[in-house]
Amino acid sequence: MFPGQKGGEPNRVLDHVSFEMSGQVFVSLVGPSGCGKSTLLNIVSGVETITSGGLSLTDDQG
Repeated sequence: MFPGQKGGEPNRVLDHVSFEMSGQVFVSLVGPSGCGKSTLLNIVSGVETITSGGLSLTDDQG
């Protein structure tokens, strides 16, 4: 949840996001402005912290 603009109600930014990648792949996130692309990358990289739900990053290469 992110604070709403001008002190308004908080906004749910990401909801039900799931994906898997295997091997060395190139991934692009595309979508309209405000859909959560940067937020997702910031969460995965550790810049932002999540307030609910979970994040699982695993390396199954051994």
